[in-house]
Amino acid sequence: MLGDKLNEDASQLMEGLLGSVNKMDSLLRAIADYSTALQLDPASVGPVPTDGVVRTALGALDTLVKDTGARVEYSDLPTVNGNWEQLSMLFGNLFQNAIQYRRDEAPRVVVSANRDGAAWRFEVEDNGQGIDSQYAERIFLPFERLQTGRDRSAGLGLAVCRRIVEAHGGTIGVDSKVGRGSTFFFTLPEADESNH
Repeated sequence: MLGDKLNEDASQLMEGLLGSVNKMDSLLRAIADYSTALQLDPASVGPVPTDGVVRTALGALDTLVKDTGARVEYSDLPTVNGNWEQLSMLFGNLFQNAIQYRRDEAPRVVVSANRDGAAWRFEVEDNGQGIDSQYAERIFLPFERLQTGRDRSAGLGLAVCRRIVEAHGGTIGVDSKVGRGSTFFFTLPEADESNH
């Protein structure tokens, strides 16, 4: 309302205040996502085509993908038994991490899936900064994050991913080398053919 009538001190104070409000908003959204991931209503579970889930997740990140020149590649992903909203959140968090923790080159993410018994094993491979193996388990804990100059997250994204995968009866982990990217892998149950 005051426009350019604020002096320099007031402008800096206002800028800091708006930054804090944005951080709080991000934290509250992350906590809401984590809370949602804790609950999986059996009535909301059914056959979910993961290629559609990936498109939904990418749609939510459209601006970030365009701004960074990111490329996400996938094809012929299977139908799994799950909850569309939660699986979209799972892929969205993994894509956002791949883009956020990038190197200088444009982010590239490849999604693939292979049968693993009565489940599907998914891999989300990126060309990002990579993770030291000593942190491979810790990064899945709530509010844990590795510090980088671009890190503005609440530290809940991978904790949400773990909760979602475990609620679907699967497991999640990461293979990574610093400077060479990461491959996040997880299992999801195959779709029950009797529901088609």
